[in-house]
Amino acid sequence: MTNKRTIKPPKRAKRVPGEPAKICASTKMRYDLFIAAYVAKGHTWSNGKASAIAAGYSEKTASAIACNLLRVPYIQEKLKAKMESKQEKFNLTADSVMQQLAAIVQFDIRKLYNPDGTLKNVDELDDDTAAAVSGIDVYLDKEKTDTGMKVVGETRKFKAFDKIQAIDRAMRHFGLLKDGGVSINAGKVIISQDDADLA
Repeated sequence: MTNKRTIKPPKRAKRVPGEPAKICASTKMRYDLFIAAYVAKGHTWSNGKASAIAAGYSEKTASAIACNLLRVPYIQEKLKAKMESKQEKFNLTADSVMQQLAAIVQFDIRKLYNPDGTLKNVDELDDDTAAAVSGIDVYLDKEKTDTGMKVVGETRKFKAFDKIQAIDRAMRHFGLLKDGGVSINAGKVIISQDDADLA
């Protein structure tokens, strides 16, 4: 009579509740490639597909894979750490962003002018007004003389950020405006003035 011996497979070690699941080296490498590409391309869902492709995943299924990858705890933790590191590096917080947005929303054109009606110099602007200004164009006014071209004045143009767009974003942030509402478009505000004769 032959005795048969049954060989049982080794038992898998039970994972302790709350302990993160172990990731094999090849999977971790792909995860890290995805994270690097996602951070480089910007933290948006639309860049997930391109990041997945960069990490070596199939282009056909990259969109679905990206959605799944962004739900993996390991990837979420790494992305969160990188975001916090960037925020600390550039001193960028939710409060500072909202402060800048508020400056644009509350921009008052009167703060660009002196009491006599002339435009203020850049160093005379208060912080909130300066934050609402997107740029300044300076044009030299010249006239032809017997000895050549002579500067007789200058024209300065202050460009303000789009206030309507800032209001729209602020309202969306506070849940006061939802998709499907009325869309209002407005261009940049440009304030200009010809300075007095510099000669």
